[in-house]
Amino acid sequence: MQYLTGVAAYDELKHQITVQVRAAKDGKELAKCEFTTNGDLSYYPSFEVVFESFPKVKAVLSVNYYYPACGYPSGNNLLFWQENNQMTKVLETSSVSDGGVFYDTEEFILPSQRGGIGDHIIVTHDHSEFEEKGNDFVRSSQTFGVVVYKWNGAKLLKIKEIK
Repeated sequence: MQYLTGVAAYDELKHQITVQVRAAKDGKELAKCEFTTNGDLSYYPSFEVVFESFPKVKAVLSVNYYYPACGYPSGNNLLFWQENNQMTKVLETSSVSDGGVFYDTEEFILPSQRGGIGDHIIVTHDHSEFEEKGNDFVRSSQTFGVVVYKWNGAKLLKIKEIK
């Protein structure tokens, strides 16, 4: 099995890239998904295939385009390759930070990861701002939230949000 990802288009005004992800075996394309995410052509791709026990899902694909510098957002896109050979983007998280000023980060927890729940995806959202006081940076504000999604075999449903 081969999984391929690449940039299909770029919108310079919106700083968005259109990404394609394909699954192939023995030279035949089995599934394809195209989606838009934040980023520029200088962004770096990271790609991970995870096998989770979601109903009717062959594989979970995590596709992230990021730039490791202050002020540049990155987006982690979660795709499900389903048993009917459809590949669908089901979730996107984003993160951005500016050293000493703020950070805003979303992360997902899959069922097999620590704190995970079967057939669910948990998304945490943490936002903090900092002020300079003398030679130190001190947190001036913080908000934290959790959203729980459940995979019903066809789509991801938001079932609970805690702010």
